[in-house]
Amino acid sequence: MVPGGAPLSEAEWDVKVREWFPELADTRLRQVTWPAIELYHEFIREQLQAGSPSRRSISGCATSTAWR
Repeated sequence: MVPGGAPLSEAEWDVKVREWFPELADTRLRQVTWPAIELYHEFIREQLQAGSPSRRSISGCATSTAWR
């Protein structure tokens, strides 16, 4: 890889990114809160279908302290 050289394919970029940023390659390492959020999946889905959720609409949610 040199300036002005041949462009890299998507597969070549994938290899480079995994070499340069191994901590980003395994997305499970960045999704540690997903199990906690999953508890509210249905509530979140309903709110998104109803429109943009407001702070008031999530005030009864156990995660509401994060919004204060």
